[in-house]
Amino acid sequence: AQFMREEVFLPAGMNNSFVCNSRRPKRGDNQSTAVGYLLQDNQWAAMWGSPPDRHEQLLTTGDGAIWATVEDFARWDDAVRKGKYFKASTAKAALTPIKTKDGQWSNYGLGWTLQFEGKRLVGIGHDGFWGGFSTTYYHNLLNKRTTIMLANGGSYGGDDFWYRVDALVDQ
Repeated sequence: AQFMREEVFLPAGMNNSFVCNSRRPKRGDNQSTAVGYLLQDNQWAAMWGSPPDRHEQLLTTGDGAIWATVEDFARWDDAVRKGKYFKASTAKAALTPIKTKDGQWSNYGLGWTLQFEGKRLVGIGHDGFWGGFSTTYYHNLLNKRTTIMLANGGSYGGDDFWYRVDALVDQ
């Protein structure tokens, strides 16, 4: 949590982002009061961002423990695109598809889902779902537009949604 605050959040001006170190986030101290919900037996159940199969010691990983506002997420996107976090060679490697064990090229590169039109890279993104929260991030390299969607009501099919949002904005 301290490393992320000092090396990622503060340099980008992400003043409302944090790593959740407990099963139930504290209210106040710039920490979110958002609650994640999952549909269980036809009723919405509050998950507080902590699925029952997760252990508190695992909450300090990037998989589900980083809480951010959409404004802070946009600041992170700006920092990534301006090269604040990575050397140019690392950024290039992240945008290069990897080969699978059977020799096939994937559409994945160092944490990014890569979108191609033919052989041309046109977009990068990443989705996540954890404890009632869904996150969708997509950056269109052609028009230099980023789409960020955060939700707290289960999985909402983010990929389908941002495709439609992106198409509407282009009209």
